[in-house]
Amino acid sequence: MVSARYAREARHTVVYISSPRRALDAMLRVMHLDDATIGAECTLPLPGLTVSVAGMVESLARADGVAATELID
Repeated sequence: MVSARYAREARHTVVYISSPRRALDAMLRVMHLDDATIGAECTLPLPGLTVSVAGMVESLARADGVAATELID
């Protein structure tokens, strides 16, 4: 079990998430691009969402009730 202080701080952590299907679809599309199209060195962001841990916990509570959030360790 985590300490209460750590749990409070973790709630404000922001993470970038994407479904495996969306990530794979994006990588397969990029795989077919040539250097002339995207350049020799580049960063291509994959589709996804930036969410906070607190936001995910609140969404879980709305979707399945507060009891579900009590299972989070």
